[in-house]
Amino acid sequence: MPAFYLRRFANSQNQLWVRDRRSPTPGLRKETDLAIRDFYTFQNIHGEPDGRMELVLQKVEDNAGARCVA
Repeated sequence: MPAFYLRRFANSQNQLWVRDRRSPTPGLRKETDLAIRDFYTFQNIHGEPDGRMELVLQKVEDNAGARCVA
């Protein structure tokens, strides 16, 4: 889920109520801790992590978030 969307439901400290399926007790978690990092990072031909696609999609998400502000 895009971070800009999660922020719409966060409190003033950027926290959301979350219920983990493995735990019966819900709790507050930071929005930045809920996002998956490096999802589109891949290994290049030299065996190194390449995050260029992450940077491109971050710009797309930032533009989309700016247009979805209510």
